[in-house]
Amino acid sequence: MTFFYISDDLENDIRRCIQSWERQDRITITGVTVEGQIKDLTGTVQTIDRDASRGLGRSWRVVIRD
Repeated sequence: MTFFYISDDLENDIRRCIQSWERQDRITITGVTVEGQIKDLTGTVQTIDRDASRGLGRSWRVVIRD
């Protein structure tokens, strides 16, 4: 499992993550890893949660399983 972050500015990506979580469908999405690297990640979203206090570009934390 991989943790990554997406921004509030990316509404389409947020919707795709929520749909992946609800339907347990695989997606490929670009996000920022915990280490700050921008990566394309593929898998099924396990959790998605919002916390605006995390800072710019990290409002949504997503856990994806390969």
